[in-house]
Amino acid sequence: MKTVNDKHALSGFEARLLEELVPMVERRTPSPIASAQPSRRRWWLAGAAAALALAAAIALPAILPVGTPGGPVRARGVAFHGQDGYVDATISDPAASAAEMRASFAQHGFDIRVYLDPVSPSLVGTIPAEPSASDQIAPIWGPEGSCSSPGGLTRCQIGIRIPLDFTGHAAIEVGRAAQPGETYVSANDAFARGEDLHCSGLRGMMVADAQPILVKLGVTVIWRTGGGDPDQGVDPATIGDQFITDALAFAAPSTEMIWVGRNAVAPGAELAAYQQSLDQGC
Repeated sequence: MKTVNDKHALSGFEARLLEELVPMVERRTPSPIASAQPSRRRWWLAGAAAALALAAAIALPAILPVGTPGGPVRARGVAFHGQDGYVDATISDPAASAAEMRASFAQHGFDIRVYLDPVSPSLVGTIPAEPSASDQIAPIWGPEGSCSSPGGLTRCQIGIRIPLDFTGHAAIEVGRAAQPGETYVSANDAFARGEDLHCSGLRGMMVADAQPILVKLGVTVIWRTGGGDPDQGVDPATIGDQFITDALAFAAPSTEMIWVGRNAVAPGAELAAYQQSLDQGC
C-alpha cells in the first residue's frame, strides 16, 4: 500500500472510498418510494459515512507513515546483540522517546516498559535505577572509568541482559537530558566526565580562588560546610579561606553543590584512585 504523505492526499482517499461505498449501498437497497426518497437517501449516505469512518479507522494505522500521530511507533533508541542464550540491550540513543524504546524491545519479543527521567549530563543514556526489573534480567556495566558516581563507583549501568526465553514483564529507568527548569531525578559527581566541573581543577582549591573560575563556568553554587548549613547554602564570603573537597551536580542544569573543609587533606589510596578516574581526559 502506498504511503499517504499529507492531509490533501488523505482527503482524496476518503473521497474515493465514499464514491465506492455509496453505489455499493444503493445497489444492495430496494428502490424507495418517491415520497420517502429524500429521507431514505440521507439515511443511505449516513450509513455510507459510517462505513467510511470504520474503513478509515482500520486503514489509517497502515496508511500513515511510521512515527506520525496515529501511525505506528518507530522502534529506536536501543541496540541489541545476541550472545549465549541472552540478548544484550544497550541504550544507543537517549534522545529517543520512551515509546520508541519500548517498541524496540517489543520488536525483539520483550515486554519492557521504559521510563525517561531527567539526570545530570554524565548520566544521560545510562540506567540509574530499575523501578521494576525482573530478577532474570542482569545489568550491563560500562567500561572502567566510563562513568563516575558518589561513593567511588567508576562504572555506570548502560544496558540490560535479557534471557532469550524471557516472557515476563519488566521496567527500566533511562536517563535523559534535563530541560531548563527541570529537577534532576539522579545526579552524579560534579567532577565526573561530562559534568560542569570536569577538568576544572577546583578540587583542593581555596574558595576565594575558585570563585572567578565558577563565574566563568556559569554555574550556580550551593556551598556546604558539612553540617548545620541553611538550605540555600552558606555565604561564600564567610568560607573564602576553606578548601573545596567534593561537589555534586545538584537539582538542575548548571547548579552544583560544593562541600568545603578547613584543611586540604590528601585522600587515601582508594579515594585517590576514584578522583583520578574523574580526571580522565583532562
